[in-house]
Amino acid sequence: MPLQAVRNYAAAHQLFKPEGRYLVALSGGADSVALLLIMEEMGLNIEAAHCNFHLRGDESVRDEEFCVDLCGRHNIPLHRVHFNTEEHAQLHHISIEMSARQLRYRYFSQLLRDINATAVCVAHHRDDSVETLLLNLLRGTGFQGLTGIHPVAPLPSFDVPASQEKDASTKDDSPLFILRPLLCLSRADIESYLAGRHQPFVTDSTNLDPDAALRNRIRLQLLPLMNEMVPSATENIQRTISHLQQALPQLNHSLELSRQACLTMQEDIVSISVEKLLEQPSPEYTLYYILKDYHFTPAQITQAYSHLHAPTGRHLLSSSHQLVFHRGHLLVAPLPQPLPTLRIPEPGTYIYDNRYRVRIQRHESQVSSPSQSSSHVCLFSELPFPLILRPLRTGDRFTPFGMKGTKLVSDYLTNAHRSIIDRQRQLVLTDADDNILWLVGERRAEGHRVTPQTQQFFTIEVEPV
Repeated sequence: MPLQAVRNYAAAHQLFKPEGRYLVALSGGADSVALLLIMEEMGLNIEAAHCNFHLRGDESVRDEEFCVDLCGRHNIPLHRVHFNTEEHAQLHHISIEMSARQLRYRYFSQLLRDINATAVCVAHHRDDSVETLLLNLLRGTGFQGLTGIHPVAPLPSFDVPASQEKDASTKDDSPLFILRPLLCLSRADIESYLAGRHQPFVTDSTNLDPDAALRNRIRLQLLPLMNEMVPSATENIQRTISHLQQALPQLNHSLELSRQACLTMQEDIVSISVEKLLEQPSPEYTLYYILKDYHFTPAQITQAYSHLHAPTGRHLLSSSHQLVFHRGHLLVAPLPQPLPTLRIPEPGTYIYDNRYRVRIQRHESQVSSPSQSSSHVCLFSELPFPLILRPLRTGDRFTPFGMKGTKLVSDYLTNAHRSIIDRQRQLVLTDADDNILWLVGERRAEGHRVTPQTQQFFTIEVEPV
């Protein structure tokens, strides 16, 4: 029964190809053991992989020995790897669970390429998917969080250390996937299958998931109660999950059209038009669809939506991005990083922060068109070297070209309707005495004018690398 159910499920979702090679993530627990044996019975070309995270002392050794014995008896190639998970977590300032996840999927990614396989198969089952839906529902989630666990998903990508990278000329960039063939089975189905084969398995006494306590209460208390109230509750929820998964592509297609209608990109800044956002059929969910990829929480997104017409300058921060309200738009950009200072001793070409090319040239002739500046080029009759290229500082003042008296740069940018993000990234070119010569990309300062009578002049050009 479980074998045929998996055959039908795999065929319906086109999980396997007859000529394919598949890696089975084998922990030694009931679920992964059943997955290995079912795939063997299906006649698939499989190899197994066991990760020893060294987190459970003697249990970790026991699990590895069990997997070696099981694969040996079934003549299935087994790949083993050992990780110092706690050290990796401390080094990268992440949780143990995240450390194990990174190490596991980085290893799977490399191993899949080494054995010329395209997918790793993991043993999530129907109860796991239902638990995930309930867990997300209790936390508060979007539509995606109601679709449980999917049968096919891209393999998470984590950076591979440079010392482990293959030669670039032989690097394979083909996509890699996670397959979950057991989502059609319940935990009871799996245990029944193993009991029928008299197949033992090991039991993990710990759980790396930081939400293990809540998930366990859902598994041990909530789901049994729901199944007592409605005997087919788990099956019904999984059926709903299936319907939602089928509807998800259509929803995403509609949301993508809405996203494109109200969003523009300029380099790494996302600009969302409030006016166009409100014209969409589901403006709040469209905003959620856009902002979730920038690590804003559902509560922050709700807050942003309720303040769409907030005064310019209001902002919210996620773990990786900032959201700025600016003149009828929501601007999303990476969190600001400290910018360096570049000393320029003489004419030449310089690279600033690996982002901009600064080219300064001396011209021994009259200028053909004495335009004083453009967005990225500025002309000067003379330059007091050395020059300094640096970020804007609080209190900076300059005398805008054609004007008398100094003006706060912050006031100038406010009058020019520049956003907080623009100010964070604004560069100024100064002389050695910190007198601003050019508000780069905006306006040059008064002085050092170039006229038709100027016999020698300098051009300064600043543009992205």
